[in-house]
Amino acid sequence: MTLSLDKDKNELKYYYSENGATLGPFSLVKLLEKIDGNTLVYRDGIQWTTARELDELKKFFQVEKVVVKTVVEEKVKTINQGSQQSQFGLQHTEKLPELYRSTDSKVIFGFCGGLSHKFNVNVIFIRIIFIFMYFILIWLYFFTFLLPAVSTKNKI
Repeated sequence: MTLSLDKDKNELKYYYSENGATLGPFSLVKLLEKIDGNTLVYRDGIQWTTARELDELKKFFQVEKVVVKTVVEEKVKTINQGSQQSQFGLQHTEKLPELYRSTDSKVIFGFCGGLSHKFNVNVIFIRIIFIFMYFILIWLYFFTFLLPAVSTKNKI
């Protein structure tokens, strides 16, 4: 009498659920090609569970779990920071007007500081623009003296 071992009979068979339909049986290798960590998987001796919770499949879906955990931790940090701000009255709820002068970053009147805060630009950049505009307007003003004067009233 010869003893023959059938590879398919000794290998565990897995089933998975997709859109309410049970698909399978599959070997472990074939199953991994078709599922993700949230897919419901069934194996002899266990109940339906997600692939990520099954002992022999955990190592294949560990990366997804870490990413989800990081996102959840960041959301918790944001919520905690928001509650701390409101707890200490640090939340900025005042709506600013369209144009305003800055009291923190001012040289003469604070208009450039207000514009830089409004558009989230460095105040130096705004001041340089204003200096160039000032010189251009002065040159335009003096340029008008060089133009000939002509009466623009209609003569009837």
